[in-house]
Amino acid sequence: MKQALVLHVTDEGWRALPPGQPWFELSPWSRLDRPAVVVLDLEQSHTDVWRFEGKPEYAAALIEKRVRTEGLVDGSAHIVLHKVQAFPGGFQAFFSAMPLDVWQQASTWAAAQQDHCVLLHAAALLADGLPSNGARALVGVRGWSALVQAPSGLAYFTARVVARSSGDDAYLGAARLLASQWAGLGSGVERVQVGVLGLEHAVAADALTQALAQASGVAARADHVDVYQAAQTAQAAWQSSMPALALSATRKHVLNPGLAKLAWQAESWVGRLTVVVALVAATLMGAAWYAQLQTQELRAQSLRWSQETVQVEQRLAQLGQTEPSPVLVETAEFARKLDEGRLLDPMRLLSDLQRLTSPEVRVQRLRLEPLANGQGKAFRVEGQAALADSAAVMRWVLAMEQGGWRLRAIDPTDTVPGAWAYEVTRQQAVVKSEGRT
Repeated sequence: MKQALVLHVTDEGWRALPPGQPWFELSPWSRLDRPAVVVLDLEQSHTDVWRFEGKPEYAAALIEKRVRTEGLVDGSAHIVLHKVQAFPGGFQAFFSAMPLDVWQQASTWAAAQQDHCVLLHAAALLADGLPSNGARALVGVRGWSALVQAPSGLAYFTARVVARSSGDDAYLGAARLLASQWAGLGSGVERVQVGVLGLEHAVAADALTQALAQASGVAARADHVDVYQAAQTAQAAWQSSMPALALSATRKHVLNPGLAKLAWQAESWVGRLTVVVALVAATLMGAAWYAQLQTQELRAQSLRWSQETVQVEQRLAQLGQTEPSPVLVETAEFARKLDEGRLLDPMRLLSDLQRLTSPEVRVQRLRLEPLANGQGKAFRVEGQAALADSAAVMRWVLAMEQGGWRLRAIDPTDTVPGAWAYEVTRQQAVVKSEGRT
């Protein structure tokens, strides 16, 4: 996926912030030629923190009813829940109420784009990554907003800038006003993270962060701020930390319906999954190579022990001892078990199970058991087919038989749908062939 374009949508206009390039203006609701993350920061929205008695599941309905009763937005409202915290007997919610017609226009426009286009509400940038016992503050052309996580709960504050032409002084005064508002929360707010929605580059963002820290008595840390030159010479350079904040917020706060949200999240994981798959593949290849070497070595050693067993048995026959010495009996028994292991070949079975078992067939248990007739032993392999896929089991049985194994169906231990069990032994022709080699 190409790198997404971040759009800051305000009542003043649509500002595009392409990474490493000058900022430029877009016509509202125009068609986009690349993936985009659209941050809605409109005056028509109402954002706040409210407390309710009842269950958090009914948060949206309770908020919508109160918004409609108090007339906080024009007409019907669409409720966006940014953060909900439950407490005994009730909950509190940090939310934004948007006019329903604005939300419908935005969602319809986003769905019509040829590439991914996800919507965020600007208030979600306050909720995303909110530190415990801390605050997140954002400053933009209209002033300050802050979400505070205090021991008493969530609190939302704003401080508007009335005269934007007065430069840094207006934003410094608003910062002090913002800090004075949360002073009533008492102790417990330990730090504040400060970001810039968007300001002219002439405004000293670092000085605003320091002023907020001094006024609140709380340690303040500023987000990284990118500077964007203007595409048109008549316009001022712009500074903002919003692109990084918006891309981070897409993990939890996308407003689009389910399929669009899922498609965005799935594509954002492609790069990470590619690296993980490559690492897993390299690990499996190394493990398979090592297992193959170990199998060859064990097979050769088993053959040598089998030959030694034959020699011992021949010597015993030549001696004609009716009661051989205990040492020879123990040696012969040990050699016989080794020869039995060669015939069973457990390392080959493990290698073939790993190589020939498809994702639709899951092997759950493998153990060695005596045969029903008491003559020798065999492996008992049990597992389950996904969604009771009997065809997948049959394909697996055929592949194992072609690999040199004899399989006989037996009753599985489990009774769940798709459960299966087989008695697995080596085909004699294969064992003899390997013995000659």
